Amino acid sequence: MADFDCPDQVSVVIRPSGGDDHSLSAADFIKQVDALRQLLALSEARGAVDARIVKLHMNSPATVVMETIGADDRPVDLSSFFRGIEAVVVGGQAPREFERPVFEALRDFAAVVGKSVRSATLEAFGRTILIDLEARKRIESVFGEDTSAEGTVDGMLEAVNVHGKKNTFGLYPIVGASRVSCKFEDDLLAKVRPALGRYVIIEGELKYRWREKFPYEARATKIEVMDEDQPSFIDILGMAPNATGGLASEDFTRKVRHGWH
Repeated sequence: MADFDCPDQVSVVIRPSGGDDHSLSAADFIKQVDALRQLLALSEARGAVDARIVKLHMNSPATVVMETIGADDRPVDLSSFFRGIEAVVVGGQAPREFERPVFEALRDFAAVVGKSVRSATLEAFGRTILIDLEARKRIESVFGEDTSAEGTVDGMLEAVNVHGKKNTFGLYPIVGASRVSCKFEDDLLAKVRPALGRYVIIEGELKYRWREKFPYEARATKIEVMDEDQPSFIDILGMAPNATGGLASEDFTRKVRHGWH
């Protein structure tokens, strides 16, 4: 196991399937380290968390030690976060405070286990968490089914496709998913055409992925084009210079997308 210089460090020990005397795939190594970086970045809803590598042992088993750094460039305590990670890995539980991206990052981290990687061990904030093939299956099992509900969503309507009766368009909201894929029936085509390239509100059946607050797909039954005298993005640029509360725009966007409770 890794030796820690301070309690705010996170280590991962990656053991290849052939044993500790075998080599490790570079692609799998990079995938696991990057997934761990993403996991740490999602750990705090109140501010950005980054990680820097402070130790790296390339001899098999490969070991990487990261130090967690907050927005103020100070180490952060993620002990409660890793209690939740342990609950997922060991108990197959889904802590309510975790948004879907946390589970996805953990699933990506475990994806190579059982293939070229025999196991990966996380040591963080007093916890030792073994991720082997059985743990990987528990992580994958926590994902729930998609849901649907009637509702509305707004955004820019683009990319209409009626070839072969596909009847789809893309909706690009300001907040939430970067794109909502929308389907519609033939009787709505007359309203879709003039709405192309304009900001609209659509109503219909919205589909949500498990643990996501914003829809990723919709079956539109109504379309309302917003008033043309609305301010453009250029018009509103700079109107609220303190809207992010002092956070950098990247950190604020991460908070909006992953930190709502």
